Amino acid sequence: YSIANVTRRLLGVEFTHTLSKNTFYQFRLNRMETDYENHPGRARNPKIVKVIGQVELDETPFGWIDSPENPLNIIGVGHNFARAQDTSKVITWTGKLDLTSQLDRWHLLKAGVEMITYDYDMNFGDVFNLGQVFLRQIWSAHPKQFAAYAQDKIEFNAMIANVGLRLDYFDPSGNWIVYAPFERAFSAKNRDTRNEQLATSPTEKQLSLSPRLGISFPISLNSKLFFNYGHFRQMMTARELFQIEEETRGNVVSVGNPNLALQRTVAYELGYEQNLFNRLLLRLSGYYRDSD
Repeated sequence: YSIANVTRRLLGVEFTHTLSKNTFYQFRLNRMETDYENHPGRARNPKIVKVIGQVELDETPFGWIDSPENPLNIIGVGHNFARAQDTSKVITWTGKLDLTSQLDRWHLLKAGVEMITYDYDMNFGDVFNLGQVFLRQIWSAHPKQFAAYAQDKIEFNAMIANVGLRLDYFDPSGNWIVYAPFERAFSAKNRDTRNEQLATSPTEKQLSLSPRLGISFPISLNSKLFFNYGHFRQMMTARELFQIEEETRGNVVSVGNPNLALQRTVAYELGYEQNLFNRLLLRLSGYYRDSD
């Protein structure tokens, strides 16, 4: 098989500043880099290295061999299974600023903004001997996410309620191809001229609101009920957004769509907690999630 190395580098800084006895803010900035290095290993010695009875053996499965014709390489180990190459790089920047303030004895206000940028520099695929390219993926993308939120924690007579609202903005950046349901440019015979045949248009920006609600209230001195409800948004994978996949013949079998809506999950949770003998806490809960 190919030799695969994945290197991850994470750098981060966090700063907290107290403005008063009731208010502080916190700033966080992170940079995550992932480098892929995937390539065939060292060359295989094609000579026979050991004989067991009448069976002659070479170095299989170790090492790379550029010809599957070797009779000792019956299943193609080190050839068909070792042609993957990958020099991709992904860099993610995440910045977040939060402000927390205790307004009075009943209200704790928290608000903030967040920014996430992605740099995809993809270059991976399979390569036969003599440099013949097979199912190569070479593309780059630079999507961006921004968010702002506000939340109020309300405490009144042992009842606690968290009420919040989050605003998400997603920008895939750049242009994307425009095509018909039965696009002829995706056929194998149009592989070399596909880019010239397909028009492009700017990608779509998205804006969405997500409500959040959590309530906890006592029903006795040692027990309480709680309920949580919220909408959550998540970006689709880079493959689902930006990758165009081909078969060996050159025909397209799947096309990403950067205009896909952010995946939405609506979650509900209902639970009960009971203090047992001031030593154990019994928690029972059920939840329901719906994703689209």
